[in-house]
Amino acid sequence: DAGALVGTGVFNAGYKLDDITNPANINSSNFANDVVAPFVTITTTYEADGIAIDPSSHTLYATAASAGAVINSYSTQTGAYITQFQGAMSVAPMGLAFLPGANGGTVYVVDNGSGTITAYPGGSKGGPLTPLINLSITGLAKNAAGVVICN
Repeated sequence: DAGALVGTGVFNAGYKLDDITNPANINSSNFANDVVAPFVTITTTYEADGIAIDPSSHTLYATAASAGAVINSYSTQTGAYITQFQGAMSVAPMGLAFLPGANGGTVYVVDNGSGTITAYPGGSKGGPLTPLINLSITGLAKNAAGVVICN
């Protein structure tokens, strides 16, 4: 698995069953010969500490705490790199979450360096950007691992 190599990361953004394209090969009682294969693979130059997916725009957001405090975005349909953004408060972004919304959704970032949880508009570019939300949490710095947003 290339994802285990230092300095690289591989994300399989989706899977499809071969029975859609070749149903004659599938045993209908025990599903023998069924193959689940990725339909797109996204390769990065880093191992991501956090990922989140925008299901509306088919965008994968990925970050690595050691990769310059940026959030990169990739197409989950083609695997292509789209753009990146950086938050004004970002030091070592560790975890990501995405909350869909009518105006493009929101990317939430937990930062292991600054001890903050920040939020940015989906599809953000450039930076450093001022966050929509900035929560500074005592004791979070050097202890952050991820963020989950429930709707």
